[in-house]
Amino acid sequence: MIDVDRDIGAITVTGLEPSTTHDLVVNGRTLRTFTTATRPAGHLLGRVATLSRSPTSARSPSATGPGCGRGAAPTNGDAHPIWCLEAAADEVEQWAPDLLVVKGDLAHNNLPGEYDAVAKVLSGIGRPVLGMPGNHDGGHVQRSDFAAEIGRVGLGPADPVIVHDLATPG
Repeated sequence: MIDVDRDIGAITVTGLEPSTTHDLVVNGRTLRTFTTATRPAGHLLGRVATLSRSPTSARSPSATGPGCGRGAAPTNGDAHPIWCLEAAADEVEQWAPDLLVVKGDLAHNNLPGEYDAVAKVLSGIGRPVLGMPGNHDGGHVQRSDFAAEIGRVGLGPADPVIVHDLATPG
């Protein structure tokens, strides 16, 4: 049983054994029963983390409240999504994957400065980063060339599909 005694937006649970069934209990009420995945056969080849949808310039009235597991809202003028991206990047860095794939909507208005802001956050994790475009990255908002922008800021484009070889564990 995983017992949580507060309202949450997100929680990280560690130490769960493979192929084990658990009840998720929040405030004394079972919300869900789930079973952890079976561990794949063989040795670990690599760890890949993914993040998705952090449109960097998006601002809204809801961006003033607490969120992203970081307490009060940012007071330094950062857009709420950048603040949340920083929290996510901190978690990625702690998990130490071999590769990070950022899926869609790195920008909100497909502008160069938005990609600069994302790169500033993600360059600090010390891992290769591949970006996949979303509808705000040149889909229905076409102000910049996505692949050129993320290449310019040092992130690798994952579109078109590319192969990224990881070192083979010894």
